[in-house]
Amino acid sequence: MAPLTDAAEKEFLPKPLSHSAVHTYLDCPQKWKLKYVDKLPEKPRHFFSFGKSLHEALEFLYGVKTLPPPSLDEVLKAYYEHWYSEGYASLQQEEQYRAEGVRILKEYYRKNIPGFQLPLFVEYEFKFHLKHEPRAGIVDGAAEFDLDIARRPHRVRLEPRWLAPVPLIGYVDRIDKTEGGQLDVVDYKTGKAFDLERVRGDSQLTMYQLACEAQLGLPIGTLTLYHLPTQTPFSVGRREDAQVEALKDRLLAVAGLIRRGMAKLKQAPPVKGDQLDLLSQPAVRGEAEAADFVEEFAPKVEETKCGWCDFKPYCPAWKHLFAKKADPERAPGLKSDKELSKLVDQYGKLKDEAHALETQAEDLKKKIVETLHLKKYARAFGSQYEVSVHEEEKWDFPDKQKILDAIQRAGYWDRILAPSSPLVQKLMGDPNLPLELRERFAKLGHKTQHAVLRMKKTEGEE
Repeated sequence: MAPLTDAAEKEFLPKPLSHSAVHTYLDCPQKWKLKYVDKLPEKPRHFFSFGKSLHEALEFLYGVKTLPPPSLDEVLKAYYEHWYSEGYASLQQEEQYRAEGVRILKEYYRKNIPGFQLPLFVEYEFKFHLKHEPRAGIVDGAAEFDLDIARRPHRVRLEPRWLAPVPLIGYVDRIDKTEGGQLDVVDYKTGKAFDLERVRGDSQLTMYQLACEAQLGLPIGTLTLYHLPTQTPFSVGRREDAQVEALKDRLLAVAGLIRRGMAKLKQAPPVKGDQLDLLSQPAVRGEAEAADFVEEFAPKVEETKCGWCDFKPYCPAWKHLFAKKADPERAPGLKSDKELSKLVDQYGKLKDEAHALETQAEDLKKKIVETLHLKKYARAFGSQYEVSVHEEEKWDFPDKQKILDAIQRAGYWDRILAPSSPLVQKLMGDPNLPLELRERFAKLGHKTQHAVLRMKKTEGEE
């Protein structure tokens, strides 16, 4: 393996390959092109933001140069200061995840601080070239590889010119060095639970072994996926050579296909006539399909995965569903742009009117409640409607962290996932709630009375 350089073949490989990029290509080559070549943006995802927030807190914990380690309060402060808010569906969901992150960090600190040691590296970046080493499988001067793309087996044949050294890049969460001079690699995970079998076959850990041994010159001792939500480390020993060689073949094959596909794209004639450029705007199915992709970047259609892909409006397999313009003969049920524009304006106008009416209704509600209170009435009648008013308690809990701690200590965490005031108030209404906890909530909260106005239509006279 040679150090990373600006090689001439870089023209057909836009950037060094990461494990994520390779995984994307094997999942769907067209998705790889749209993401890494055309650089189309993806929507932020809350689980990525959550994982990044926790990773930065742990990077702060292990990033100290000398002992002692940071205190728990310092770690939590770093967590709050480096919190990423992108991708959450609501403030309530974000608050729920933020509280879950606090729980994870507290438990991690309690479990790992007693044996804390300074790591060899934190967020270790590797960059190197993987060279093709000809072995069996050479036919007429070309190399053949078995590759699973979209979970389907493919036989890939690549000429030597596509098998130039492959630039690889990646980041390892943590590397520890044992007393025996071996490397222990740790990668944190915040998603769904998994088992040891997942760790044994994890290609990302295999890539980390390949990179660390190449750049650091020390053998791997253990490879660990640490599942943060359950505080469970899953560790295995060094990968066998056969597993590493299989990964090398996969990396070389993916890089070769990308280079060959990029070369075809650069040689392809421009799209002409009424055909639409794939990147400029979505087109109707059937237009420019031959020019939209080359074989190496063919879309791999799977309903479950395509359903949440952000690139569907630009994918040759789906873009007809997002057409701006359509031939009536091809899509007779699609309204014209003029009709669609009219519907949009009508909808917007109705939404504005609804908002104005809602504001007026709220003002009238306040006046009715004030008048009922002034006259000490519980009910009032109109010619078509009647209203009644009664008082309801409303609790607010400004210090959500203290509420959360009280709930956890009392064993009621499963009843409330996040310390939102409505959920805590609902819990207070549980007759089985211990009196001590109810009184604790009352001290932490602030109770107000507010009027609830109920209305029903009266039966008119015939």
